[in-house]
Amino acid sequence: MYEILPETTGHIVALKAMDRLTDADFEVLEPAVDRMIDEAAPARVFLDWTELTGWDGKGEARSFRFWIHNWGLVEKVAIVSTDKFLSDVARLKQTLSRSQVRHFAVSDADKAWTWLQDE
Repeated sequence: MYEILPETTGHIVALKAMDRLTDADFEVLEPAVDRMIDEAAPARVFLDWTELTGWDGKGEARSFRFWIHNWGLVEKVAIVSTDKFLSDVARLKQTLSRSQVRHFAVSDADKAWTWLQDE
């Protein structure tokens, strides 16, 4: 499940992922986030993956297609998670090759926000 965080404003899109993400989660989330990223472009995205446990097969494929669809509209992505998702962060960096993508430890969430907002 994804939640749109209240910090979403202007060119910042802030999302929290929880539990195991499925294709059905993206079915609901994708139109809303696509619209927010279009309006915020170039968008800066904050991803809180601290409560994420992973993706099912269709959810992972849908996530990949989502980022490919939005790759030219995203300027920066800050991902806060445990080290469990470092390989996923690396894949996202490759997918969003025109964007700056950085991983932050859970204890460095404040640094993620600062980096995301820096010009």
